[in-house]
Amino acid sequence: MKKEISEMTDRELLMELVEETRRAGRMRRVKTILWIAAALVVFVLACLYLPKLSALLRHYNAVMNSLESATARVNESLEEFKILAGEAQGFFDQVNQLGLDKLQEALDELHGVMEQIGSFFHFGS
Repeated sequence: MKKEISEMTDRELLMELVEETRRAGRMRRVKTILWIAAALVVFVLACLYLPKLSALLRHYNAVMNSLESATARVNESLEEFKILAGEAQGFFDQVNQLGLDKLQEALDELHGVMEQIGSFFHFGS
């Protein structure tokens, strides 16, 4: 059992101080070795996983570029569809403006022309 500091002689105090200094030095060396080992482990892991991470990021970049390209093509198709829908709407507006009576007259005239063409090709039969 250790004596109290007040009960120690000068020699015992000096010996205790020397022993404490040695223990502190050993602890510093152990801590330094542990820090070096931890840094070495981090370095090795970084060397192992950074190429894989880099490949993953390149793949992600390629996917995002493909997605961006596909999105641009979809946008172009949508614009073309809007134009086509506008043209169809214009056609239906024109048909609505004609009215049913005029449309029926045009169909009757077309029917008459088609009968004439049919009789021409069938030689009057």
